[in-house]
Order: sequence, then C-alpha cells, then structure tokens
Amino acid sequence: SAAQENTTRGENVVAIGYGAGLSNDANNVVAIGTDAGRSNYGRDTIILGTNAGNTNQLDSQFIISVSSLPVYADNAAATTAISLATNASAGSVYLYYNTALGAISAVFPA
Repeated sequence: SAAQENTTRGENVVAIGYGAGLSNDANNVVAIGTDAGRSNYGRDTIILGTNAGNTNQLDSQFIISVSSLPVYADNAAATTAISLATNASAGSVYLYYNTALGAISAVFPA
C-alpha cells in the first residue's frame, strides 16, 4: 500500500497509490497514482497520474501525467467524444491531450 511504501519527509502529504510520494521531501503535497510524486521536492503541489511529477523540483505546481489523459486529434474530435449525448457529466471539465495543438485542452459538456 502507499502508506507502507511512503518514506516521505514532508509534512501535510497525502499519497494514494503504490509508491506515491515515495521519497517526497516537500510539504503540502497531494500525490495520487502509481509512483506519482516519487522523489518530489516541490512544495504546495498537486500531482495526478502514473509516474507524474517524479523528481519534480518546482513549487506550487498542478501536475498531470499525459498518459492519464485521453488523446484526441483536435477540439472537434474531443467535443464529439465528450458530450452529454455520450453520457459526459454536465457542469464538469474534461481534460484531454490535443495532438493538433500539442497541448492539454478542455471540454465543457453542456
């Protein structure tokens, strides 16, 4: 379990997932996912996804593993796939990797 594997030295650390927060040396960190935030040194940081934020040294970051996001060619493809018609949740934000932009984008189903 994460608690058994966590040898964190920081304070106010929440680590969920095997190896999450392992060897973390920063305060105020949330690490969720297998090996998320491993050897993290950035304080006041939220880290989500498998292997996200490993060896991070930047403070006040919101880090998401790209491998945890769905991939769509562009906004048109994403809004077709993520909609109320496909049972997405209204009032929510869905993040995805937009290959056309080479960036993380969002869909807001309405």
